[in-house]
Amino acid sequence: MRRCKIPVLRTLVFTFLHGACLYFCEAATQFGTSYAAHENFLGIDQTRQDEEIGQAPVDPPTGLCVKNTGKSCKSWHDADIVEHVSQCAGGRYDPLAGLTASDGFAASELISQCSANADLGMTTGTCICSPGYCADLDMKCHSGTYLLVSDEFVISVKAWGEDQHLFMTSDGKVKIGTPADPRAAKWRIAVTKNNIKMLYCDLYPLSILTEYESCEKVVDSYGLTYDKCDIIVGHAPDPRADEMGWYIEVDLKVIHLGHGRHNPYVNIRSAHTGNLFYVDPQTMSGRACDPTARNCPGTVGDFHFHPPLFGRVDIMLDNPPGTLPPALAMYGGTVVMALILTCCLGCVYTNNRFLKTFLHPFAKSFGCGGLYRGAVI
Repeated sequence: MRRCKIPVLRTLVFTFLHGACLYFCEAATQFGTSYAAHENFLGIDQTRQDEEIGQAPVDPPTGLCVKNTGKSCKSWHDADIVEHVSQCAGGRYDPLAGLTASDGFAASELISQCSANADLGMTTGTCICSPGYCADLDMKCHSGTYLLVSDEFVISVKAWGEDQHLFMTSDGKVKIGTPADPRAAKWRIAVTKNNIKMLYCDLYPLSILTEYESCEKVVDSYGLTYDKCDIIVGHAPDPRADEMGWYIEVDLKVIHLGHGRHNPYVNIRSAHTGNLFYVDPQTMSGRACDPTARNCPGTVGDFHFHPPLFGRVDIMLDNPPGTLPPALAMYGGTVVMALILTCCLGCVYTNNRFLKTFLHPFAKSFGCGGLYRGAVI
């Protein structure tokens, strides 16, 4: 192998490899820490302990464990035995669990069962996770509950400042202001295995923050009646896994401007529809907007969590769709610029006649910078 004769090139290659190793080692360490925290959380360890001592796992609050997967299924009296056993398969489920030629299948061994089985009058329903299992956005049941982030959080909105807080109301809405009961503004965050965030407050532990469509009849000036629908962000009990959850995304424009590095604003995006959560200035309540719309979400959709979410090991913030993590993007840009500079230096100092002619402007530029061509290397 021919030895490189340009010391600068060797140095840059070594720097690139060293930086890449450090970056991926740090990423692997962060992932391992997050996964270990998830595995050591009460939901998984407690489930294993209950199985070891022979106790049935206790169902946790809705915010920590959604049971309804949202997957359609048929009642046992409308489906054959194989379809009935396999239609709610998911997660670590064995489609033949408990199925024998002599005694059929043991319902207690199923990870999820069809809700229509509980009512003889129902023909269809949805798959419901058994005790010890919780649904995720993939509409499957997974063992253990979600990871509960240790702190309680107070959420404010950039447009209203730090004195006004986000809180839940008894009629299923989410508003900005000062609640009568402080527990309505104390938010908890639970994270699923698919890194979906569930938000709920202490006052309503059986409801979670969710997005839904609300329609009402409206009569226009001509006497015609039509349905006016709004996308509402509120809270509701008995959610479905295919409609639940949020991504908490880093507000990249704040970091790029150099503000809020230790406690940046974040955007909250629906994991189901991709819409962005914001607070309507007129109703002072939660709404959702299409991210492709103009000024969506604006300052009314920049949320501030206290304590800060940035830099925690028990929750991993998301990045907006189509973007790279800020650190990776900056590192990649630095590497690309270093490679371009190396190529330019190598080409300018080459003896190839064609390259010398083609890159003459570059040579002039380097000459202006004090880099003159010397002896042939």
